[in-house]
Amino acid sequence: ACTVRLLAAGIDAGDPAAVAGLVGALRVDFSEAGRVRIDGVELPESEIRSPAITAQIWRVADNPACRAHLVAQQRAIVAGRDAVVEGRDATTVIC
Repeated sequence: ACTVRLLAAGIDAGDPAAVAGLVGALRVDFSEAGRVRIDGVELPESEIRSPAITAQIWRVADNPACRAHLVAQQRAIVAGRDAVVEGRDATTVIC
């Protein structure tokens, strides 16, 4: 979801500081229906999971500042509730 916003923002995705600046200002959460939201706006699943976005996820996922910001948000989302979490760090880092 953050990669969708990154590519739409028009900043240099090859600039780790610029990527971290953008992602660090985003708030990720979920709608009542379980759909991903960025700053309160639902993103279509087809957009989040598109091949173009998937090919660029590393720009956010491999950025230490982005990871720290997003892990903190993910931990807050799952704290004290039953949740299903998917991803490479779901159990070892987030939960």
